[in-house]
Formats: sequence, C-alpha cells, structure tokens
Amino acid sequence: METGDDNVTSRELSSQQDMNTSSENQYVYNQVQIGSGSHQSYVVNITTSDQQLIQQLIQQSGDSIRPRIEQALLAVVKEEIVARLKSSLHREVLINLDKQNQSRYVNPRRYEIQTGSVSTIQVSPEARTIDVFERADIAGRLLILGEPGSGKTTTLLDLAQDLLHKAEVDPNHAIPVLFSLSTWDTSHRVIQDWLIAELKSKYGVRADTAKKWIENQKLLPLLDGLDEARIEHQAACIQSINQWLQSKPSLSMAVCSRRKEYELQAHKLQLEGAIYLQDLTNQQIQDYLTLLEKSALWQILQAIPILLELVRKPLLLNITILVYQEIEIENRKNLTSTSDFLEYLLDSYVHRMLSRPLDTYLYTQKQTPSARQARQWLVWLAQQMAYRGLDEFSIERIDPSWLRTPSQKFSYRLILGIILGMIGGLIFGLIFGSLTEIVLGFFGCSVVGFTLGITNRISYSQDTETQRLPNGTIYELGRTAIITGTFSGLLTSLLLILQSLVTGFRIGTGIGLISALFFGGLVCLQHFVLRLILWKSGNSPWNYARFLNYCTERFILQRVGGSYHFIHRLMLDYFAAMPY
Repeated sequence: METGDDNVTSRELSSQQDMNTSSENQYVYNQVQIGSGSHQSYVVNITTSDQQLIQQLIQQSGDSIRPRIEQALLAVVKEEIVARLKSSLHREVLINLDKQNQSRYVNPRRYEIQTGSVSTIQVSPEARTIDVFERADIAGRLLILGEPGSGKTTTLLDLAQDLLHKAEVDPNHAIPVLFSLSTWDTSHRVIQDWLIAELKSKYGVRADTAKKWIENQKLLPLLDGLDEARIEHQAACIQSINQWLQSKPSLSMAVCSRRKEYELQAHKLQLEGAIYLQDLTNQQIQDYLTLLEKSALWQILQAIPILLELVRKPLLLNITILVYQEIEIENRKNLTSTSDFLEYLLDSYVHRMLSRPLDTYLYTQKQTPSARQARQWLVWLAQQMAYRGLDEFSIERIDPSWLRTPSQKFSYRLILGIILGMIGGLIFGLIFGSLTEIVLGFFGCSVVGFTLGITNRISYSQDTETQRLPNGTIYELGRTAIITGTFSGLLTSLLLILQSLVTGFRIGTGIGLISALFFGGLVCLQHFVLRLILWKSGNSPWNYARFLNYCTERFILQRVGGSYHFIHRLMLDYFAAMPY
C-alpha cells in the first residue's frame, strides 16, 4: 500500500465489493491534500475475515458512548465513593500524623477467602479485593464478612472504586452502586422492587429507568449492612437476593455482613465466595505503629491485654492512635472488661473531636455549640436513626413521627392548624369578600384551623418519596411555591384587572396563594413548623445542616451529598445507648 504525503489531514473509509471476479473486498481510502487541490485514491485488498473485524470495530465504536443518564449516575456514584473514602477515619489518622504519603502502605488488613470448590485460603494483606472478586471460581459474586470495626465497609468501598474505574473505561461495564440493606423490609415483594425504590430516593432515578437498568444488568449492586436489616426481615432478604441470583446467572454482586449475625441465619446467600476480615496480628499492629512513629503506644498495648484485643480491629486501632494520650492512668484501673474499654475509647474519641481546636467557617467562636449540647443533639439523632433502622440521615427524612412527646405532637398540630386557618381565611376573603370579610375570614378560619389542630384532624401530607429526596428539597419546594404562586397570581390579576383593578388584585392574590400552597408551599410550611417544635424542645439546632456539617468536620459524621452517616455503626450505637 502506498503512503500519502505528510500533510494528509483526513481519510474517508468506504467499501466496494467485486462480486464477479474476487472473493476479496476492496476498501478505498480517499485522501485529500490541503493546498494542492489534488485528489488521490488508494485501493487496498483485504480478506473477508479482515472485513468482519473492521465491521465489528465499527459496531463497537458506535456503542462506545455511555448514555447520558448513565454517565450522570456514574458521576454521582463516583462522588459518593470518593467522599466516603476521603472522610475515613484511617485517612484522618494519617493527616493528624502527617503521614498521608504512606497511606497505601499502612492501612492494616488481613483476610482469608473461601469458595464453594476449595478450602479456606489465606490472602496477603496487599491483595486487592477486586482481584478476589474477579477470580474465576468467584465470578463476581462475593460475600464480605467480619466483626464490628474490621473494615467491611471500607473493603466494599475499595472494591467499588476499582469497579468504578472499569465502568469509566468500558461503557458496557455495569455501574457499581452502593445500597444499604438497613432499610430493607418485607413490604418489598422482591429485592428488585426495593432497589428501584432506593435508586429513586437516593439518586432521583425514575422508576421506569431504574427497572430497565436492573433488568438489563446495567448496575452492579454492592449491598452493605445485611446484619443491619431488622432481625425479622433478614431471612426474607436473603431469600429474595437468592431468587434474583438464580434468575440472573451472569449477575455480579457483593454483600457485606457481620459474621456472627450471618452465621445465625438458617439459609445462606448463594454467592460463589466469601472474604473474612480477620483480626490484626501483633506483628501487623506493631509494624503499623512503627510506620506512624507511635512505638510508645505499642508498649502501652502490651501492658493492657484487654486493650490489645480491642485494637485488633482496624477502626479501634485508629481511634486509639488518636486518643491514647488522653486516656488517664487512674481511669484505666477502673476498666475491667472489653465493653468498659470500648465505651471509654469512644468517650475519649468524642471528647477529643468535639473539643479540639479547629478552624471552621460554619460557626464563630461564640456560636459554636458546647460539647454537651452537641452530644445531646447527636444522641437524639442516633436514637431516631436506630429506632427506624436507618444508617443514613437527611433533613428531609424528618416527619411528625419524629416528635416524641404528646405535647410536641399537640403543639405541631395546633400551630399548623392556626397558620393554615389564617391562610385559608385570607384566601376566601380575597376572592369572595370585601375588606371586612377578609378580616373576618382571616380570623374566623384561624379558629377553624385551631379546632382542627387540637382535634388531630391535620396530618402531614408529605409522602415518603418527598421526605427522602436529596438535601435541599425543602428549599427547592419553597422556591417552586414562590415562583408558581407569584406567576399564577400575576397572570390572574392581569386577566381580571381589565374589569376591575381592585377585584383583579384581590382574586389574583388569592389564586397565587392557593397555587403556592399546592405546589410545595404546604410541605414547606409543615416542615417549618416541625423544625420549630424540635428546636424549641432542644432536640435539634435551628440550622441543622450547619451542625451536621460541623460534626462532619470533626469526624463524627460522614457526609455524602445531602445525606449523613455516623463514621461507623459502633458510633451510632454508642450515641443511641446514651440516656437523653
């Protein structure tokens, strides 16, 4: 084949086939030379097999772009994974000790794998979870087991990150998506229905789109916290997952669970292999502390066997590194059990995180909540989450069921009833009455609202879907209410002002108020009253988002988008067990 001049800038591929004289196919490259105006053609003979390869490459190039909506999900999932790994306690330890550049060498982990075809195999700490996941005998169906604090979720996040990289390179690779099984319940007949609901609430994916993705295996589910589902629901959850696996032989999946809770189940997940995250050895702990230049802590651990057993879990080892200098010798003498040491470690950690100096834009020095106040708000939040089986929280999840006492519930209904009555009276008077009737309607309907409130006739109209939208939904609904109300009011006024200036203004204002209430205003009003009651009762701060971000800065919570997690389930359980 001849080669063209160096100034060639484009080539156009077309095929020609001589059916009479040759079984070979001819591809003509039309070459254009800029500046010379000349045109040359070069004929290349290729075999049928070469043609098939070219057609295959052309076909693949047509499929090489992932649909925009999948790209959007991929970006959101990436943001979530990066944020959660970035806010891990292990990273905080390295930052505090100025060891960021050694992070890939000093994250202690030890695990073994077991498959259905072979006995248990020990795996080196340097092994990547993705390599285990892609083993031929596991085939992308993996169970991750461990004790509390052993690093199950971190292992799942590491796997998610590697799978995400593959999905970014290969548009045909399933998108890894994290789900928490803590919200699973038997109201979902099959696991797919629950996944559709989670995709809609967590990422805003339409139900029909989510269903299509699941049916076509566009998603790779990473299911965390099987043990966090309610005990009475866990067996049904396992059964539903198994039914899905049986119906989709090529489906890949990873599931996390605490080992003890999983072993209590009569039926097991039909996955191909399992990783068990084992306790750290003495040598691993010593090497880790040596790399962090904390050899003195190793001497302390050797002198306190109970504490040494605790720090065999990576989470508790990292907590101990942060707080061991604050552990007083006198207090240590009173700690005689593992649970005593665990509670003391968590106490010390929370005290350090809430009291340490920290430059923050969230609060001025005078505005910063005291450690006692912050603890109180965190206890209330943890108890509400534990009661509802939640492992993540967003402000929009709050509804009247979060009100604890009868007086709180009564106040909520009373205030909301009066406000709605006043608005209803104002609307009625504006549309149908004179100035006197406006005033009478305003106060008259407020009495009606008061009566409805105290007789429990007003309910919270925000449905579950709205409650679980991403953070900022209330502000978005408020903006929608204002825009819709203003637009409809002005439009009505303009139409009626030709007949009467006063009548047009009054009726337009009334219609605007109705539209505002209908298009988000009612939900905003209900949420405002609810938050007001919780704030006055001392259950939560007025600016909740600011406080949650403050706790995120202090590594008590993690933030992912508009949702918040405690840094570990142990931390949630710790606060939930406190008296309020």
